[in-house]
Amino acid sequence: PLQPKGMAIGFPGTEIFNENIEEKSIQMSAGDTLVFYTDGFSEAMNSARELYGDDRLVDKMAHVGSKSSGAILRALTEDVHHFIEGQGRSDDMTMVVIKLTQ
Repeated sequence: PLQPKGMAIGFPGTEIFNENIEEKSIQMSAGDTLVFYTDGFSEAMNSARELYGDDRLVDKMAHVGSKSSGAILRALTEDVHHFIEGQGRSDDMTMVVIKLTQ
């Protein structure tokens, strides 16, 4: 997992944003996958008030990472919804999965 330092996109004041952002460059090869997600996934909570968490998301990704980007997106989304057991969302949940095929 990559977590460069920075702050949320969309806060006003480009000077503060530019001073606190960190760029990361990576080399990708065929079969590599990038998953971008909002904190609505990692902070999803079940009835016992447990968070889904980044570690659980990474573990699930390890199990489904060989699938297509669409199948990965479905598997991760379904796993989070299964975890929250019908509790409903408390935050927005946005995810983008990009898989390099060539």
